[in-house]
Amino acid sequence: MLMRLTVLVRRLVRITPRESCGNPMSTADFTETYWKLTTLRGESVAVPANQREPHLIFHAAEGRITGSGGCNRISGTYTLDGSSLEIGRVVST
Repeated sequence: MLMRLTVLVRRLVRITPRESCGNPMSTADFTETYWKLTTLRGESVAVPANQREPHLIFHAAEGRITGSGGCNRISGTYTLDGSSLEIGRVVST
């Protein structure tokens, strides 16, 4: 049996691109933008000094996502259709 990890977003509270730069951009493009995880379940995300910050980048030309969960790299596919986002197969190191 093939086990698959699934992420289901039940409620999206806020997206603030480039928040870590101190310059939020409310009109930023969805793709080619660095999306940093700042809170999870209402709690601030603390990043240990020896780890990357959790983030995703959606690459439009390839229909791919890249990023990090903090410790491991993340890569996968996605489809954006209007306001609907579907994330396909994702792998992590």
